[in-house]
Amino acid sequence: MSRRLLIFLLGLLGLVVVAASCSHPVQPVLEVSPTTATLVPGQTLQLVVTRRFPGGPIDDVTHRVVYTSSNRNVVSVSNEGLVTAGDETGNALVWIGDTSSDAVVTATFSVVHGVDGGERVLRAIVVTPNPATITAGQTLQLSAHGVFSDGSMADMTSSVTWSSARDDIATVDANGVATGVAAGQTTITATAPAVTTIAADGGADDGGASAGAADAGEADDGGAADGGAASELVKGSTAVTVQ
Repeated sequence: MSRRLLIFLLGLLGLVVVAASCSHPVQPVLEVSPTTATLVPGQTLQLVVTRRFPGGPIDDVTHRVVYTSSNRNVVSVSNEGLVTAGDETGNALVWIGDTSSDAVVTATFSVVHGVDGGERVLRAIVVTPNPATITAGQTLQLSAHGVFSDGSMADMTSSVTWSSARDDIATVDANGVATGVAAGQTTITATAPAVTTIAADGGADDGGASAGAADAGEADDGGAADGGAASELVKGSTAVTVQ
């Protein structure tokens, strides 16, 4: 094979590779927090939407995506991602789309009547900052705020259980202090005690459910513990990039 022919074939192969990469662009992944929540009529909740390309940074695109509610009578959502519960009880799905790609993510909401008996039931956990960026060796204080059935919020940073999906990327202690370990991306989650309520006097109470959940076995969101009692674990998370 002549040198000119070899050079021609190599160049042709390069064009094929470039064309193939252009015809199949890398698609980003959208993530929303919270992914599910239960609200009472008139209650509002701010969504946080992040976009991540494989191997790339995490960007906050909350104000750059399109929101659509499956039932505006149950929940409506503004262009800024502010969800408002309507007067109609029931369930609704919020679709979130990235206008610069085909990436889509959804969040599920339920609207119920307020709780009687002087108790506020925890409906969602919001973790901030979201997204978060730190350097290896650096620490960052995360916060977790509970959203309750009467529309109020409370700082639950010290009462939730913190965990990291990738301890080799970033760790988090019991107080919500994240520490960067190595470059990469992970998700840090705050999990509230099961069946968390706040009494009328403002005191937090998990009804003994923390110990009960440990004895009966952990339950998934909306699921039941092995012991047979219904036990809902409310969670919130944040996307963390370590540089």
